[in-house]
Amino acid sequence: YRIDNYPHKLWLHRCNSLEKWNEKADSYDNIEVDVVWRNDTGFDVTHDIDTSFNQKLAPFLQQLKASGGKMWLDTKNLNTNNIARATDELNQLIAHNQLNKSQLIVESNDTNAINHLDKNGFYTSYYVNFDKPSELNYNQIDSCLTMLQTIVDNTNCDAISFPSWWYDEIKEEM
Repeated sequence: YRIDNYPHKLWLHRCNSLEKWNEKADSYDNIEVDVVWRNDTGFDVTHDIDTSFNQKLAPFLQQLKASGGKMWLDTKNLNTNNIARATDELNQLIAHNQLNKSQLIVESNDTNAINHLDKNGFYTSYYVNFDKPSELNYNQIDSCLTMLQTIVDNTNCDAISFPSWWYDEIKEEM
């Protein structure tokens, strides 16, 4: 397959600056943005929980409206304690920018956050954050896959996302 035939399936990864997005906008319809929830300031565009560049999510959503593409929000720290406030803010940002929830995928590795987002009409993806299979023995890999199957069976996630090194194991077993 030629990638040129499927541009809608390509996502610009770790697009954590508007400058990067603008530079690559002609090549990618869709972007992935890393965000951290901060109780005092809301969504902070950054990859690392302990680092902030004081970038708000709002300008990214404004640009999403203009581009008409989709955005994958890789949330780094949603949990039971912050998901209600984070969801409220996300809903407000979507309404303010006249976006459709179908333009977003919200990813988390917290099943409570995934379930809450699902109940609020978001398309969700559970992020598999297990160690590399090459660093695990057979029983550990089997345990990870069993845990993942339990998560998929008991969580209202629409998709799972994972590093490429898990592809073969998940494809073969799930």
